[in-house]
Amino acid sequence: MPEGVTRPHGHHIVFKGKYSNASLDPHLARSKAILKKYGIDPVNDPANLMIANNVEGVHTKENAKKVADALAKADKKIKEISKYKNLSRSDGTDLLKQKLQEIGHEVFGGHR
Repeated sequence: MPEGVTRPHGHHIVFKGKYSNASLDPHLARSKAILKKYGIDPVNDPANLMIANNVEGVHTKENAKKVADALAKADKKIKEISKYKNLSRSDGTDLLKQKLQEIGHEVFGGHR
């Protein structure tokens, strides 16, 4: 088990499921739309999974917003790169998957 993880769980970086906190919905919708654009399944694709501590304060509106904002920024950057380089769809997807893992570690501090 990774050091510092006391209550490990398989964590979706872009949260899956339904939450009673409706304030999460707009952020999750933004994130899921970006993943869909790149052909990434938000529930089953390993790129959206990591090991994180299962503690209070993980599945919050603030974290959902941080992920959505970071994904939007990554999407914009990939679009800019594709203007100057001939990126295939697969290349763009690979870049977003890599960034998704980085976002997960930045926001949740977990381990894959």
